[in-house]
Amino acid sequence: MESYKRKVSEAFDSVASIYDGWLDGSELNAVMRAESLKLLDSLFRPGFQVIDIGCGTGREAVLLAKRGVKVVATDVSPAMTSITAKKAKSAGIGDIVLVRTMSAADIGILRNEGMRFDGAYSSSGALNCEPDLRAVAEGIASLLKPRSSLVISMVNRLCLSEIVLYASIGRPAKAFRRLAMPAKVTLENGAELETYLHTLRGAADAFRPNFELASAKGMLVFLPPPYLEYHWQRSGPLKHLLSSLERSLAARGPFRAFGDHYLLHFRRVE
Repeated sequence: MESYKRKVSEAFDSVASIYDGWLDGSELNAVMRAESLKLLDSLFRPGFQVIDIGCGTGREAVLLAKRGVKVVATDVSPAMTSITAKKAKSAGIGDIVLVRTMSAADIGILRNEGMRFDGAYSSSGALNCEPDLRAVAEGIASLLKPRSSLVISMVNRLCLSEIVLYASIGRPAKAFRRLAMPAKVTLENGAELETYLHTLRGAADAFRPNFELASAKGMLVFLPPPYLEYHWQRSGPLKHLLSSLERSLAARGPFRAFGDHYLLHFRRVE
């Protein structure tokens, strides 16, 4: 477990300096981040104290803090937390963004420091780097007040657009490659990392009985995964049709279970 944490930390340290540039250059990532931030904005009010699990370069943490939400931003990568702290200081909100370098599996220790939170979130698949999702769920639950919200977005094990695309060109191994456990992913700089993918239902089950699912939505159900951004930008009139389907159907069953990512909103059980 500790050796895996080191590998994850080193992998994300290696991409920290280029991470924002990669996100800014991706329309598909922007679609997902807009959906996630819209939900966070609707749930976390000024004065709330929330924990960001896997903060990356602090995009959500900084935006929420600018609205008056107090954020404890955590990440396993020291390079990522360093960037988050610099962003918060530069934005004049360093006093309400507390940065901690730690893995999601270890956040339960914050309870020993007397920390309790009005909400929590984990974006962009950070929890896919945790081999034991149930243990992480228990750690998060120990920090949250009753009925508080937890929002997570994770990389899905079942991606409709990927399956359809690669199956249609006769590449079944690539169409169903996410079924492997652990699954290998390639980061922006070419580094490979083993991750743990779950179906939407599997992720929801991992958070029971401490949490109840309030809502679920697929992200990039009809749109391709971000690694196909180049082809997406050259898809012409098809972009309009697929974007329309995404807006209309991504939150509906059964489609919501087949996005590149899914966005889940839980409530802490009393």
